Amino acid sequence: MQVTVKRLHLLIIFAALLCLAAVAVFTTARMASANNHLVRINEVMAGMNGNSKVQYIVLETSDDSQKAWGPQTEDPAGSPGRAMLVFYTALGTESGRFVFPNDPADGADTVLIATAEFAALLGAPTPDFIMPADIIPIAGKVAFQNNPDNINSTSVNVALAYGGAGYTGSTAGADDGANSADLPILNTAALTRVSGSGFGTGTQSNGDFAMGAPNPQNTAGQTFSVVPAVASLADQGDILFNEETFLGNGRTCGSCHVPDNGDFGLSPEQILNKPAD
Repeated sequence: MQVTVKRLHLLIIFAALLCLAAVAVFTTARMASANNHLVRINEVMAGMNGNSKVQYIVLETSDDSQKAWGPQTEDPAGSPGRAMLVFYTALGTESGRFVFPNDPADGADTVLIATAEFAALLGAPTPDFIMPADIIPIAGKVAFQNNPDNINSTSVNVALAYGGAGYTGSTAGADDGANSADLPILNTAALTRVSGSGFGTGTQSNGDFAMGAPNPQNTAGQTFSVVPAVASLADQGDILFNEETFLGNGRTCGSCHVPDNGDFGLSPEQILNKPAD
């Protein structure tokens, strides 16, 4: 009888160990499947009708398991998001970051990250995330990367460089030179994916994009319910003159070139009275 009881105890212990092993394997599998490395860029806009604050990026994941972009439950308390967007100038210098504060919603595989000015457009789809207007117009690069400030982030780097010869920085994140197109702020155009079906690092090509009509899509599958019209050149010029600021000083053309002189010119005296920066 004692032998039987011993065997029973051993069987119970063995069964418990098997259960623990199964739980560990299941948990590890779930953590491995919930990732962010199978992602690609689908579309980028740097401005619309002369307003460089109307910007968006559309990312696409292979499925919902690749949306572990924000802090995860297994991360240390207070950890930042695991993924981020990184923005670069025409020289390849990092000019801004947007760290994802949480995961995108399940649903459609497309994720829309846009500025508040984009969200305010009539008929615009609701962005999944609101970002600052950090996309550099004409020539630059945008990248989806892991955030090194999160110790559990998984290495990923998918990027889109644009501006042709005007972009002289690194094209890491894609396997070719910068896309030949300039990324404008005039009219209503976006740099849109027209080919390439790969996801993740090592599968991206800048040549897979071409200028086209904007078609942003969020995780709810929404796009424009009212397609933005191209404004007249006069209206776009007015926005550029009175609202577009110079980098570094926050001034617009209209803040200096006032109609007081009759020709919007600046006299030497007026120039001397302006702040140096």
